[in-house]
Amino acid sequence: MKKNFSIRKKIMTVFAVSIIILLIAVSAILGSRIKKKSEKQFDENMMLDMKLIEHNINSFFDNAINTVKMLSTHPDVRSADITFNKYFNKTSVSDVTTIEKSPVEQKIYDLFLKVDQAYPEFVCVFMGVKCGGYTSTCDKSLSGGYDPRKRPWYIDATASMGKAIITNAYPSSIGDVVVSISHSVLSFENKHIGNVSIEITLKTLTDMLSSLKIGKTGYVMMVQDDNTILADPKHNDFNFKKLEEVSVKDFNKFTDVTSGKLTLDMDNQKYIANIYMIEKLNWKLIAFMSAEEVYEEYYESLKLLIITGAVLLLLFLTFTYFISYHITKPIRLAVSSLKNISEGDGDLTSRLPVRGNDETRDLALYFNRTIEKIGGSIKNVLKNTHNMGFVGETLSTNMYETAGAINQIQATIKGVKNHVLNQSSSVTETSASIDEFINKVKQINDTINNQSVTINDLLKVIEESKQTNDTTKSVMKNNNALIDELVKEASEGKDVIQASNVKVQKITEESGSLLEATSIIQNIASQTNLLAMNAAIEAAHAGDSGKGFAVVADEIRKLAEESSTQGKVITKVLKGLRTEIETVSSSSKNIEDKFTAIYTKVNGVEKMSEEIIKTVEIRNAQIKQLLSLVDTVNSIGTKIINGSDEMLTGGEKMSVEMQKLMDISKIITDSMNEMTSGVIQINNAVQEVNELSQQNKESISDLSNEVNKFKV
Repeated sequence: MKKNFSIRKKIMTVFAVSIIILLIAVSAILGSRIKKKSEKQFDENMMLDMKLIEHNINSFFDNAINTVKMLSTHPDVRSADITFNKYFNKTSVSDVTTIEKSPVEQKIYDLFLKVDQAYPEFVCVFMGVKCGGYTSTCDKSLSGGYDPRKRPWYIDATASMGKAIITNAYPSSIGDVVVSISHSVLSFENKHIGNVSIEITLKTLTDMLSSLKIGKTGYVMMVQDDNTILADPKHNDFNFKKLEEVSVKDFNKFTDVTSGKLTLDMDNQKYIANIYMIEKLNWKLIAFMSAEEVYEEYYESLKLLIITGAVLLLLFLTFTYFISYHITKPIRLAVSSLKNISEGDGDLTSRLPVRGNDETRDLALYFNRTIEKIGGSIKNVLKNTHNMGFVGETLSTNMYETAGAINQIQATIKGVKNHVLNQSSSVTETSASIDEFINKVKQINDTINNQSVTINDLLKVIEESKQTNDTTKSVMKNNNALIDELVKEASEGKDVIQASNVKVQKITEESGSLLEATSIIQNIASQTNLLAMNAAIEAAHAGDSGKGFAVVADEIRKLAEESSTQGKVITKVLKGLRTEIETVSSSSKNIEDKFTAIYTKVNGVEKMSEEIIKTVEIRNAQIKQLLSLVDTVNSIGTKIINGSDEMLTGGEKMSVEMQKLMDISKIITDSMNEMTSGVIQINNAVQEVNELSQQNKESISDLSNEVNKFKV
C-alpha cells in the first residue's frame, strides 16, 4: 500500500524548500560578491608588492648601470692601449690579479679594484680591448686562450655602442646567480677601443624574494626572458632551470604569458598566480598564493551563511509544524469519520462539529450534508434490491434458452458453408485449367506469329538474292563484252609483235652484210698500205727521179691507214648495234610469248564468264520456285493464326465467365463466412450476456448484503 504523504508534511516541505532556495540564492549572490572582492583584494595587494619589488630591482640595476657608465667615461679607462696583457696566445693558466701589468693597465686595475670593494654586490669588474687585451679583479686562474672579443658581453656591448647592456643571468664560480652589465669605451678621439663590464650577483635580489612573505602561503618567483627561473623561494631546486623542465607541469602556462592571472596545480594544491613584467629587464615576476588563502574570507562567509540558514530553517520548520497542525485538525476529524464508515460499522448517522468561520467550517458543513444524502440513497437502494433480484433471475433463464437456439443455427450454417467451399474449389480448378489452355493457345499463336515474321524475312532475303543474281548476270554480260574487246586487242597485239620480230630479223641479217663489207674495206686498206710501202721502196731505188712517186706513195699509205682505222670503228659500231638488235629481237620474242599467253587466258576467262551466266540463270529459276513455296507456307500460317485467334477469343470468353462464376462463389463463401462469424459473435455475445446475467444476479445479492451493512 502506498504510504500517505499528509498535508501537514506537504506544508512543511513547501516551507522548507522555499527557505532553502532563498538561502541558496542569498548565499550565491553574497558569495559571488565576496569571492570577487577577495580576487580584487588579491590582485591589488599583489600589484603593490610587484611594483615595490620592481622598484627595488630597478634601483639595484640603475646603480650598477650608472657605475659602469661612469667607468666607461673615466679618463684612465679611456686611456687603455695595446699594453694590456693578452691571454689568447697563452696555453697555461694565468692569475690576472697578480700578473705584471703595464702602467696604463695597472692604473685601470686599481680603479676597478676600488669600485669592486666599494659595492658588495659586485662580483667582478673587468675590461677587454680591441687588441685582445684583458684585465679583471677576480680571475685568479684564467684559462689559456681566453679572448674577450669572442665573449657575449663584449660582442653585445660593441653592437649596442653607447648603451649599457645586461646579459642573461648565469651561475658564477662562487655559486651565486650573476649577470654582467657592459658598456663600450671610446678613446679621447671618440674611437671604440674596448668594453668595460661589471659582474653583479643577484643574491641580494633572491634573498629579498626569499624573505618576502605575501600572506601565509604567498611568494614571488623571478624568471628571465628566456624562461629560466632565477629565484623560486619555495623550490630551490628549480633555480636556474627552464619553466618547462621542472616537475610542476603547469609552469608551462607561463612561457608565453606576459601579464594577467592564472590558476594552476602545484604541490597537490590549487594556486593562483599573478604575472608582472619588469619592462627594463624584460623579466617576469610571478606571485603565487594558494587558492584556499585567496578565498579564505569567501569560505568563512559561506560557512557562516550555511550555519545561519540552518538555524533559520529549524525555526521556520518548528513554527510551520504548529500552524499546520491547527489547520489540518478538522481534516483529520473528517478522515476519522470516513474511516469508520469504510472500515467500521458503516454508521451514516455520525456528524462533524460545525464551528469557526473559515474553510474548515465549510468542510464540516458540507461533509455532514454529503453523509446525509448518501444515507438517503442507501435507503432507496435497499428498497429496489428485491425487485432487481427477481428481474435478474428471469433474465438468466431467458438467456440460457436463447443460447441453445443460437448453437443450432450455427451448426446448420456450418454444413451449408462446407458445400459452398467444395463448389468454390471445383470452380477454381476449372478456371485454372481454362487459364492454362488459354496460355497454350497464346504460346501457339506467338510461335506462329514468329514463324510468319521469319517467313517474311526469308522472302525479303530471297528477293534480295534474286536482285543480286540479276545484277550479277548484268555485270557478267558487261564483262563478256569487255573480254571480247580484250581478245581482239590481244590478237592484234600479237600480230603486231610477230611483224616486228620479222623486221628485226631482217635488220639482224642486213647488219651481218655490213660487217662483211667493212671487213672487205679493211682488207682493201691493208693491200693498199702494202702497195704504198712497195711503191716507196721502189721510189727510193729510183733516186731523185722517184721522189714524186714516193710522195704519192706516202699519201696513199696515209689514206690506207685512215681507211683501215675507220673500218675498225665501223666494225666496232656495227658489232654493238648487232648486239642491241639481237637483244631487241629476244625481247620482242618474249613479248610475243606473253601476248600469246594473255590471249589464251583471256579466251579461258571468256568461257568461265559464260559458265557463270548459265549458273546465275539456273539459280534465278530455283529462286522463283522457292518464292512460290514460301508464299504457300505463308498462306497456311495466316490461316493457322486466324484459327488460333478464334480459339484464343473463345478461351478468353470462357475465362471471363469462369472468373464471374469464381467471384460469385467467393461472394457466397465470404457471405457464409460472415454469417458464421456473425453467428459465432452472437453466440459469444449470448454466452457473455448469460454470464453477465448470472453475475448480475450475484451482484444484486452482494449489493443487498453490502447495503444491509450500513446503519441508516
